[in-house]
Amino acid sequence: TSRYSTLLWNGDQNVDFSLDDGIRSALYGSVGAGLNGITFSHFDIGGYTTAAEFGLVRTKELLLRSAEFAVFTSVFRTHEGR
Repeated sequence: TSRYSTLLWNGDQNVDFSLDDGIRSALYGSVGAGLNGITFSHFDIGGYTTAAEFGLVRTKELLLRSAEFAVFTSVFRTHEGR
């Protein structure tokens, strides 16, 4: 609950839309946290983990869609990645 966690960070997502570790996982994490009483959450806009050799390359659509989602979170923060 918010008593123990004042701001939940959803972790380092891949730069894709996957449910496993992409932007969709941040959406599910934020909704699940909210349903359990954690009212403040955020994630890295555009994802974090880029690995071109595995096909993980940030696209313009991913960046824009994740920014649209982040408008409804507590922190609007991008991440350069690595």
